[in-house]
Amino acid sequence: MDPSSIPEGCSFSPQVSYNYQQLVSMKVLKSLSHPETDSLLTSKAKQKNKTKLLFTFSYNQTGGLDVVCTFLESKKKTALIQKFTVSGQYMQEYKKACAGVEAANNEAGDKGTRN
Repeated sequence: MDPSSIPEGCSFSPQVSYNYQQLVSMKVLKSLSHPETDSLLTSKAKQKNKTKLLFTFSYNQTGGLDVVCTFLESKKKTALIQKFTVSGQYMQEYKKACAGVEAANNEAGDKGTRN
């Protein structure tokens, strides 16, 4: 998106939402332990609840990531489970660490293919 196309007084904040099952399928989330969600994910309606537990990710003005976890009780009722922010500094450190791991994996893969 072209920043000049944003009207004055407005800001651009990319946002996406995924449910618990989607995050597990994408291998973003392995498990979840929280007093509010433990009972939801261990009840008889466990499978159905995995699609009702929603995580919304949005970038904030400081370069960090805001995360909101909600439970969709019904079409008209949503319960807030947890809201937190991942700092921009942590995001940068994480990106550098991931790049280092990826580079190391690529290097190890190259060594295995050389004759």
